[in-house]
This record gives sequence, structure tokens and C-alpha cells, in this order.
Amino acid sequence: MKLIYVILVSIIPVMGSCASNAEQTLTPAQLEDRQKIDGTGEETMPIVITVRVSPDVAFALHEQAPTDESEELLKVIKDLGITLKPVHPGARDPLLTPFFTVEALDRATADRVIVILDEFEAVEGAYVKPLEDLP
Repeated sequence: MKLIYVILVSIIPVMGSCASNAEQTLTPAQLEDRQKIDGTGEETMPIVITVRVSPDVAFALHEQAPTDESEELLKVIKDLGITLKPVHPGARDPLLTPFFTVEALDRATADRVIVILDEFEAVEGAYVKPLEDLP
């Protein structure tokens, strides 16, 4: 029997880690989301979205020194059920600090998250890295 998952317009099932590196306690619904399987019976792999933010917002997020832009971005992220994870935690290099990731359970959700994040001036880009070809 195939399980059919409906993504409601107001709910985005995503998973990830927060920028503060604090461990998140998962609710039973979140645990179930992590265990969803596709029609083949195989566990699905999350879709990783790379998010590049402006340098001042990157500094605010890494140093936990809120600015209006960083607070606005974090509010939307929280409303979407997304949490940011720095690609280079603890980095001070301005070429590394702007990169963060979030994980979505499927491509449709990832595409919706990207559209929403791209609306913010603080977000310089949000994308799903293409799959690498086999050697």
C-alpha cells in the first residue's frame, strides 16, 4: 500500500539544524517525517538547499548579534519550519560565513522554500546543488 503525503500550502515539512548549534528535540510528527518512504519502499534522502546571505546578516547569524534584517529572516525561517545550519560553523573568513543550508523532504518543498527565501534582500541566493555525475 502506497503512502500518500499531502503538503498543505501553509505547512512546509523540512528538517535541519539551527545556527546556534543547539540540539533540537524532535516531535513525534518530525520523527515520522524523517522516516517517510517513497513509493519504492526506500527511505527518501533530504534535499539540501544552500542559502547565501549578505555579509552583514552572516555576521549577525554567526555572532548571534541580531540586526533587523537577520531578525526578519529568522522569523520567516521559523514560520516555515526551517532552521539554518552554517556550512562553515565558527568561520571568520567573510568568503565562508555567508553560506548556510536547510533540508527539505522533497523537491517541491525545496522549490517553495527557495522562492520564499529569494524574496528577501538579505538572501543573495538559495539553490539546490545539482547532482554530481558519476566519474
